[in-house]
Amino acid sequence: MEAITLLKRMACVTKSNQVTLVCALSTCGHTCMLHLGKCIHSYIFRYGIEPGSFISNALVDMYGKCASLVKARRVFNNTPNKNLTSWNSMINCYTLHGQSQAAISVFQELLQNRDDVNGITFVGLLNACTHGGLLEQGKLYFNTMIKDYGIELEIEHCSCLVDLLGRAGRFEEALDVMRKMSMQADEIVWGYFLNACKIHGRRDLGEFAAKKLVEIYISKINPDAWPAIAADVVAGEQRIIALEFGYTRLFHPDKPVTKAQTAISLATSEASEIVNEELARIEVEALAENAVTVHNALVAEVERDINATFEKELLLERQKIDAMDKMAEEARLNWRG
Repeated sequence: MEAITLLKRMACVTKSNQVTLVCALSTCGHTCMLHLGKCIHSYIFRYGIEPGSFISNALVDMYGKCASLVKARRVFNNTPNKNLTSWNSMINCYTLHGQSQAAISVFQELLQNRDDVNGITFVGLLNACTHGGLLEQGKLYFNTMIKDYGIELEIEHCSCLVDLLGRAGRFEEALDVMRKMSMQADEIVWGYFLNACKIHGRRDLGEFAAKKLVEIYISKINPDAWPAIAADVVAGEQRIIALEFGYTRLFHPDKPVTKAQTAISLATSEASEIVNEELARIEVEALAENAVTVHNALVAEVERDINATFEKELLLERQKIDAMDKMAEEARLNWRG
């Protein structure tokens, strides 16, 4: 939001550079403000700013996050001298919106045009396989990444594989991946595993995963969305401990949690389900209302600023013409005299 405001102020006094525009496009992508992103795209063409790979990649990312995949692909196709970031951005755009085959197709194009890939490339690929339910293909890419490309395993790759295996009901394989990881499984990995337990009704493993999550949250004091899932999987004390973080974070983010307070509100399974549904509804409605209000206000303000800028430039041009006409008239009178 601040990046957009600064960009509008700068547009009134000077021409923005590539770094400024990339930051603004990134903000538009994260806030899904497609109209503002299009305004910035038009600004780039209007002022003849060279759309190199730096800006082109930002445009692809912005259009992709705003679900405008056709425009993202068009910008990608028109980008000269695509770098690896260009290809990764396009793969992630399709992955973000569940178009697994399209993401894999871009990866095949990448291999035909370049020899280098990196860990980010395979994070996008593995996520694409997860969303598409492509278990065997995902496992193949995971092994290819290690054996053929020698890419060092990161926590993101392992979490993708755990998510892929868990959704397919391969719990033993998922646990084996976590045991063999060189780094300790974090809340993201255990969260994916817990979600898989919920999908397949594995209450025994779900309780185990919830305990792991509680240990991590207590050690980090960093609650996230996963405790709400734990409430639907685990019973008793684990349910209360796991859910209290999510409950307090939404209603009282600055207030410390006490187990007794949470137990009173969430003592039964029925109560916790009602609270979860109500929390989700309140949060979604608030976010939607706020996003629409902010979006409309910013669009109106940007349009006013753009019009004001053009009017200012037009006035300056008219003043220059009037000054030149005045000088010509004075010269004509002096010559006659």
